[in-house]
Amino acid sequence: MLSRNIGRLLLMNVYMPTDYGNLDCSEEYLDVCSKVSDSDAAFLVVVGNFNCSPHSRLYNIFAAVFLDNALICSAMQT
Repeated sequence: MLSRNIGRLLLMNVYMPTDYGNLDCSEEYLDVCSKVSDSDAAFLVVVGNFNCSPHSRLYNIFAAVFLDNALICSAMQT
């Protein structure tokens, strides 16, 4: 068996802010997303409640974080 030390694995559990339809919610959501993407880990697993769906106002922020960090969304309620 070959063993390699490629880098650190970060497991992150999140409960994202709820969207109440105001600017503060968008800013808070973006702030938390920036913390999710602020990691130097070689591997990142993010699980939890993202409080958005493809039809929500915050979905573009959510999708950008996943795209920018080469993350894969494995399940989403619609």
